[in-house]
Amino acid sequence: MQLSLLDFTEPLTASYDIRQCFIEAAHYIMALNFQDEFELLYIDLKNKTGLKLIRDSDKILYPEIYDHLALITFSGIAVATLHKHGRGVVAEQLINLPYNATILDTEGLGAHYQLFKKYLKPVERFFLTKKMHAEWNTIINCFEFLLNGPVWCAIEFVAQILSMSKGKGLSHLEIIDKLCLQDFYPDLLVCLNNFSNKRYPLTKENLSMVF
Repeated sequence: MQLSLLDFTEPLTASYDIRQCFIEAAHYIMALNFQDEFELLYIDLKNKTGLKLIRDSDKILYPEIYDHLALITFSGIAVATLHKHGRGVVAEQLINLPYNATILDTEGLGAHYQLFKKYLKPVERFFLTKKMHAEWNTIINCFEFLLNGPVWCAIEFVAQILSMSKGKGLSHLEIIDKLCLQDFYPDLLVCLNNFSNKRYPLTKENLSMVF
């Protein structure tokens, strides 16, 4: 994933493979939640920059923007975990987070996890929330979103067309034109809307967790 405005880059550490296609597909589907704030451009696999998105530099960088970026970034780790263990196993293990986080698949994604935490720092400072609360609340919300059937169908579909692109990558328009023709697309839109309504507006209360 690359955000030109803030000069934050997330270079892909693994070679082009189906796992990487799933990771970039998850970044893309999560980013669809935030099209009002970002312009999605393309996914570049060949040059290993991943999802490319930009934001108008005249817009204010309020806390939700960093929250959006944290969610997009962590979605790659979440989908790698789902791809490795299966949705059923992960759904059962969510209740154990954060006490037992061994299920998380961070192989080759350590830099992604550090970037995720970096994006959350402005959110934690603004809402005066505990670091552990903000991180694990965001992680669990991300998993819950990706576990929705239509969302997973969309990730599988985008990963498939990325794989078929032979590494050259695809523009946002190429992806969305194919995605909107799929039977699950109306249900995906419902999931996107539900996620936004549940997560926002951000408050200290909805970033809290009971440990």
